[in-house]
Amino acid sequence: MVGTLNPPVPANAERAFLKEFMQDPDSDWCDVRFGCVAQDHGLELTYLDGTYGWPLENASLEESIVERKTNVSPLVFQYIDKEHMQRIHKERAGATSKRTRTAT
Repeated sequence: MVGTLNPPVPANAERAFLKEFMQDPDSDWCDVRFGCVAQDHGLELTYLDGTYGWPLENASLEESIVERKTNVSPLVFQYIDKEHMQRIHKERAGATSKRTRTAT
């Protein structure tokens, strides 16, 4: 891993993983393929809080996540379109400005 003095995976394991990951017939880059190859190489998959793989159908849940009313900061919203991302950005900007006005 670039810039890491103590990488979590040895260099030879990293090379073996990448070699298999890039081989046909299934060399499409996707999260499912990554997970399968990682497990083939002995890595354990774990959940990462703050990642949202599907659009949130519940508007109040999304608002509480975006405004950081939950204990976990949002890291990734996947499968959303440009307009949805812009709405999330506006919601976050509005929440930040509310906190700034309240703090002063």
